[in-house]
Amino acid sequence: NTNNATQPNLGNATSAEFVEQFSNNNAWWRETAQRLLIERQDQSVQRQLEQLAATAHSPTAVVHALWTLQGLDVLSYDVLASALSHDSPRVREQAVRLSESRLADSEALREAVLKLSADEDARVRFQTALSLGEAPADHPILSALAEILAAGAGDRWTRAAVLSSAHDHVHALLPGVWSRQVAADDLAIATAEIAAIVGSRQKPDEIGALLQ
Repeated sequence: NTNNATQPNLGNATSAEFVEQFSNNNAWWRETAQRLLIERQDQSVQRQLEQLAATAHSPTAVVHALWTLQGLDVLSYDVLASALSHDSPRVREQAVRLSESRLADSEALREAVLKLSADEDARVRFQTALSLGEAPADHPILSALAEILAAGAGDRWTRAAVLSSAHDHVHALLPGVWSRQVAADDLAIATAEIAAIVGSRQKPDEIGALLQ
């Protein structure tokens, strides 16, 4: 990592030197370098950023590289797809966030995000639940949301994220949740919240499906 005693003068630093700061232990240097680089809008460092995202040992450096590529409007689908399968859950979490605006347009990216509904990390699953709300609520997405809800039924924030992202299809979550192993108390809470939403919508077909 960069030694704080030999920091360049960021006011006169090159864009390449900004990128080098993403491996710095000091958050101020990293964040300032990212902000200045995005303000400069110098896309000549795209390849350098992509290499950092692919090879950096520090998950923090990878995340800075990804968000800077986004800020420079040069974040490619390939780089994003690779980040979605990164070893670090914090990189996967941020990659899901960065995928939100592209989910409706890219089937490959949507499938990569859907796989993270079974991620071992709760924060990755939570972000996946939030981000899936940006895609059309088809059967694969509702199935993924049900999987996330079943795994995190005891957490009110996970329940809120899933129910929000299901939009008008909350009633369709219940079979998927009930078919998975969920603690009885957590299942009761999740079912009650789903029922409350369906009841408030006053749609006979939804209520009938829920009761069935």
